[in-house]
Amino acid sequence: MNTQIYIVINNSLNMSKGKAVTQACHGMTKMTVYMNKNNSIFWEKYTKSGEKKIVLKATNEQFEKLSEKYENKTNKNIFCFKIIDAGFTQIPAGSETCLVFCPIQTNEIPNDLKILKLY
Repeated sequence: MNTQIYIVINNSLNMSKGKAVTQACHGMTKMTVYMNKNNSIFWEKYTKSGEKKIVLKATNEQFEKLSEKYENKTNKNIFCFKIIDAGFTQIPAGSETCLVFCPIQTNEIPNDLKILKLY
């Protein structure tokens, strides 16, 4: 099984690279906890298949559409978690910084992720 994780950065926030990486790490933590608790067999297969991750950037409009379509839809095959910043450093509290998708099989990658550019 060939799977990969997609991380989508809200590029309209103009975060520094370090801030974006930190937000992606928050998302990976949230997603990892979920996968270990709820889908450990699929998670184990992902970790044994190379742990591929792809980081993409999205406009605010693209980000909102993805969020609306996939966020917390844990009853679906493809879903993600949204990370919201606490506002301690570069951006205001409540800013929606990134989406982290649970592992997706490469033959099931949705078109709305395929059209985004690498971060």
